[in-house]
Amino acid sequence: MADTVSVLSFQLGVFAFLALICAGLYAAMRSESSLAWLVGALLFTSTLTVLLDLLPTSRMEVAVAIVAMPAAIFCIGEAVRLVLDAPRHKRFWKLVAGAAGFAMLMLYAGAPYLYIAILLKVTLAVALLEIVFLLIRQRPHHFLDWPLMAVLVAAAMLFVARVPLWLAEFSPETPYAEFLLAPFETTMLLSSGLLMAAVVVLLMFRGLSQMVIDLRFSTSRDVATGLLNREAFREQVALNRAAVGSVVFCDIDNFKQVNDSHGHSVGDHAIASFAKILSRNVPIAGRMGGDEFALYLPGETADEAFVQIERIRNRFASSRLRGADLRFTASFGIATYRRGECLARALQQADAALYEAKKKGRNQTRIGDGSVRIPANDTMVATG
Repeated sequence: MADTVSVLSFQLGVFAFLALICAGLYAAMRSESSLAWLVGALLFTSTLTVLLDLLPTSRMEVAVAIVAMPAAIFCIGEAVRLVLDAPRHKRFWKLVAGAAGFAMLMLYAGAPYLYIAILLKVTLAVALLEIVFLLIRQRPHHFLDWPLMAVLVAAAMLFVARVPLWLAEFSPETPYAEFLLAPFETTMLLSSGLLMAAVVVLLMFRGLSQMVIDLRFSTSRDVATGLLNREAFREQVALNRAAVGSVVFCDIDNFKQVNDSHGHSVGDHAIASFAKILSRNVPIAGRMGGDEFALYLPGETADEAFVQIERIRNRFASSRLRGADLRFTASFGIATYRRGECLARALQQADAALYEAKKKGRNQTRIGDGSVRIPANDTMVATG
């Protein structure tokens, strides 16, 4: 029993230390709610550890375990869900709560502890694996997702591994005290505690890492469209390793008249619709301001970019604005950009080509190289 008490004391110290860290981080960064759920998980496990120490082998301790262990895993699941921004699997957790409730009824009905323990451990293992499946379904994966999944699977397997050991070692008539005092149970208890502590640590760093990613995303993105802002666009083009590419300047035709005739809400929807098409078809797209956008197509010559931009132009011209029976068009100017050259100059050439497209009738694509030209395979459809 002394070995068990020392193990419990060690676990309690670890859980309390982690709870203080998570609580301190949450107090400093209220936006990261996953930390609050981790504190909840640690409080449930700490409560159970204290009762194991103070009220060993009692029915109260078993009752608290039936409630606290599923609750702790639920808190971990919620922390994962918040970090991944994933929906809650409500039906599954209702089944877990139902299994825990049935285990409680078995306890107070006097059922053998062997059956209660098997039901509880299998339920906990399945709950942990559900969290693993949630992580597997998430795309793209963060580098911390893999060790987190490995630790969760190990914890689930540790719960399941107890079942054949119990069946081989104990009979249904074995009292709870013998389960707790079994030599292998002390090892299992310590291992489970360490694995759950590892889960908390990994989740804590995963949440903080995601917060940093979100912060970088928010500071580099245009709020209204989700595209890169002006500075971030220039940075992404500079970081790209392609030797040659094409920069594109584009905007929505007659956008001022759109706002004047239909209102700014329709104009905002038109910008959002255009930005959505750009983001789906161009690797690097940014909003320069108002209805003006810049694009970068790495590895594509101006003529190759022309073909792709024409598809985008036609797609936008043929789309209807949701909530209004309106169609809009856009004009594009393309210029070649070679790595190491002045990006501002290439953007000026693209802007000059865009101006020429506007001047020649709008809803068309032009290529500029200092003197504006049109490719031989020109497929422009000009509109007034």
